Formats: sequence, C-alpha cells, structure tokens
Amino acid sequence: MGLEDLEDEEKKLCYDALDKEGFGARTKRRAFLSLEDAELRDAGISRASVRKVLRLAMASAAGLGVGSAAGVGAAAGVGTTRAGDAGAATGLGVGSAPGDGLPSYYQRFLGLLSLGNITKPNPAVLAAITRRCAARLMVLPDCDAAVDLYREAQLFPGPSTEGHLLTQLGLTVNGPLFPNPADGPASLLVGATNDGSPVVVKLLGGVGAAGAQQPGGAEAEACRALMESKPAAVPLVPARIVTFELGNDHVSIVGRAPGLHAVICMPRYVSSLASMVQLPAAVLAGGRRMVAALEWIHDKTYIHMDVKADNIFVDPKGRWWLGDFGSAVRKGSPVTSTTTWFAPRKLLGLPAEPQYDWHMLAVALVAECNRKSWKELLVEDGCSPAKNLIAAVKELHGRDGCAELARFLNDELLTRAGCSAALP
Repeated sequence: MGLEDLEDEEKKLCYDALDKEGFGARTKRRAFLSLEDAELRDAGISRASVRKVLRLAMASAAGLGVGSAAGVGAAAGVGTTRAGDAGAATGLGVGSAPGDGLPSYYQRFLGLLSLGNITKPNPAVLAAITRRCAARLMVLPDCDAAVDLYREAQLFPGPSTEGHLLTQLGLTVNGPLFPNPADGPASLLVGATNDGSPVVVKLLGGVGAAGAQQPGGAEAEACRALMESKPAAVPLVPARIVTFELGNDHVSIVGRAPGLHAVICMPRYVSSLASMVQLPAAVLAGGRRMVAALEWIHDKTYIHMDVKADNIFVDPKGRWWLGDFGSAVRKGSPVTSTTTWFAPRKLLGLPAEPQYDWHMLAVALVAECNRKSWKELLVEDGCSPAKNLIAAVKELHGRDGCAELARFLNDELLTRAGCSAALP
C-alpha cells in the first residue's frame, strides 16, 4: 500500500501538513506521495521531513476522526497498533523514528496538543513550558495531560508581568514550586526578593483601575482576614497580599487585563507534607499544630475547607504550617471547592461548618499513618464517611506506639467533627 492509495480526506490531511512544512508545490506533493528516494531528493524533501509530515497528518487523523491514523501510517509503512492511540499511531510515544537520535519530546508535545484541539499554541506559552517544565513535558502520558500542562502554563506570568513584579514589588519569579502536579498545586511559583530571600508566589485575579473592590477575589480576602493580628505562634503560613499595576499599554500573552492585580507572597518551605517521607512519629506533634491553626481560622469565622497534606508545609525544623486559602469561605457560606476524598460527604453548595475542617484534618492524619492504604481504609463513593474514619482510629489505637495518637484523633478531632470512637 502506498500514499497514493489513501482516501481523499486522508490525502488532504497530508497536503495540509505539507503546506505547514513549506512543501505545498505540486512537484513536491507528487514526490511525497510516491515516497521514492530519487523523487524526494530531487524535490528537496528529506526523510526527516517526510516523517514529520506523516506524524502531523496522522495526529490530525486521530484527533479529528477523518479517515484513520492507522490508515495513514500503514500507507507510509509506519506500524500502528490502535487508530485511537495517538502516541503509538504518530510515533510520538517513543520520539523520533529509528536513526533520528534522541526522542523529540517537544514535537511529541505539539502532537498531543493537536489531539487535544490546541492546534495553534501560543509560542510564548510554549517557551515558558520548555523553560520551566521541561522534565514534566518529557513524561506526559496522553493528550489530556498535555492540555492540562498548557493551561497551567498560560497562568504563568509572561515577560511583561515578570518585569512589573520586579520593578514594582522587587520579586523575581521562576518556574512552579511543584513541577510534578501530584506533589502540589501548579499555581505556586518559586521566587526571590531583592535581598535574596526565597519565597513562593501565587498570582491572583485583578480589578479594573477604576474599580472600588480589592483585587485577588475571595482568596485574597480570606488571606487578609486570617493574617490580621495573627500571633507568630499560630502555625498558619505567614502569607501577605501585595499588589501591582498593569497599565493600559500592557501586552499580556495570557489575557491579564490592565488594572490592579494581587499576588500572595509567602516563605518557601522545605516541602509539603505530601512530598515528605512517611513519618508517623511526627503526626501527633504536627496534628497539634494544625489544631491551633484551625482554631485561629474558626475564631476569624472562616472555614478552611481543604485541609490535606498538599496544603501543609514543613519547615527545616520539621514544624507543620497550614497554608493555601483558596477554598476558604466564611462560616455558613456555600462551599465552593474542596477535596472530596477528605470530606465526610459531598459538600459543594452546602453551608461551610467547622466540623468539616476537623473531619478533614483527621483524615489527613490517618492517611499519614497509612500512606499506602489510606484510600482503601477510608474512601467510599469518593468521600471518607465518619464510620470509616472511626474504624481507622480504632485500628490505630490497637497498633504499637499509636495509642496516644489515636486518643488525640478521637478526643480533639472526631469529637469536634460530630463523631467519636468508643476507645478502651
């Protein structure tokens, strides 16, 4: 089978790919379809260009449902396994064809974006990804992960915004704090102040220059309220809200409009609890610090609503600090976001109550003592119901060296969450 045997729609995909590579002339099209070395050489088309055009055409075929990626690959003598498997069909899963040297992860990424219907990615966003997320780019499993990475990178500050952060706030920002999204939120960026102090930066929303409201939305409002008059002993991440202005001449690659914008600036910790090795012995001391943090939040009439290991940060002395106020709402206000695995039931839209925070903290601490099996122990229908949490605390009570921790979980957390275990 040769490329001449392709269906008209499949040929059109190849022609479109040829046009993108600058081989749109009729003689070049004829040489490409023949795949004869002599004709390709006379037309100035290298074998590497042929492979690139084929990958583009096959990616389009798989993504658009026109013809079949397998059909294009078979016509060209490129083996495929499943038409729907874009990585295999385009050769993108393994990089370049044999003899090309190292895999072209960048081309693979572009192919995956194409399958995710991002056919004209912004060059500035792509440059930010290669500069800040190269390791993650190399191991993307599918087009969904590629699109997620692209959308996250769209939120990174562009060159103009970076310049304003430096000149107005003395902040230099770099890539994400957690290159692996499983370790923490991609919205947190590594930065430094003018004096060289390491910080973590999170860009929030803005308001028009003439707007009366404060920039940053609900997260900035919660942060301001929780930091007001906070004693140093309260183990909340000492975050501060700073603002910078984008003038009418500002050009943004990610749609940041002129106006006043907010930034959360906080110290950079050694790690999040989720990235630490399992340390059951530290759970009791860390849990007591989290109780103090939640008591302060509740005294301010706020509910955190996202207590979990990802949002607990660990300093060089091993002390835990509770952060990330993106889900925090006033007591009694509707819950707008949470991590359902840690909640007793589906909570979105329900009035926020302190008992939810206590339940989620108990789940987080039990999970630290059962890193490999906590979901099997606790999660049911996507949540961690009270009955499963009680059973897990009872099991901990019978475990060597964990009786004091189990008693703390029961007396300090489960009781406040509206449930308790009958411990001996």
